Amino acid sequence: MNRYLDRYRRAATVDAGLGRTLLGVINLLEPPTRLLSPSLVLRTLRTKPASA
Repeated sequence: MNRYLDRYRRAATVDAGLGRTLLGVINLLEPPTRLLSPSLVLRTLRTKPASA
């Protein structure tokens, strides 16, 4: 789970939709399980994070 969330956070830096969802969860506007919805998991795994 930690590896997925690390990847999600990196993907959220280049995918605005992932970023909005993450902010919604952090601010308790959405349940944490929202980060595991199939469409978001797919986007997380497909997104190439910006190189450091």
